[in-house]
Amino acid sequence: GEAARADPPASGTSPLPASPPAAKKGSLPHVSQVPPTRATAMDGLWILAANNVPYQIDSGRIYAMAGYMHLLVFPVEVHDVVVRDVTQTGPGQLAGQDLALVGPWAGRLQADGTIAISVQGVLGPFSSTLTPVRLSDPRWFAQEVASLPGG
Repeated sequence: GEAARADPPASGTSPLPASPPAAKKGSLPHVSQVPPTRATAMDGLWILAANNVPYQIDSGRIYAMAGYMHLLVFPVEVHDVVVRDVTQTGPGQLAGQDLALVGPWAGRLQADGTIAISVQGVLGPFSSTLTPVRLSDPRWFAQEVASLPGG
């Protein structure tokens, strides 16, 4: 086998503080590297209000459908997985691991068909809303919304 090579140290010093233990450039896996798990009624294409970026919820993974700069620090490429291990934990409730914000991710389907999301990331809490663009199974989704408490 070939011996592992360490990258040479960067020259110069940065005026910025040491970066937090958040994801960094090139560290997010491509969707092809994260095996699908179980589909949910919320699978489909969604727009995140916080950055107006489209994301696909797909069988346990949430991945970017457009490139963007994450926290103005590193680029997120199309099909980079930003949340993995997405599972349904109750009616209209999803939980997963946010790889970009580095922390537990939670999504709660609302009666209006949006998903309120929250992440307890290393840089502090984050919350926003996902709005559906195209659902993988609209009938299943409608049943899920109808099954919500008080729905």
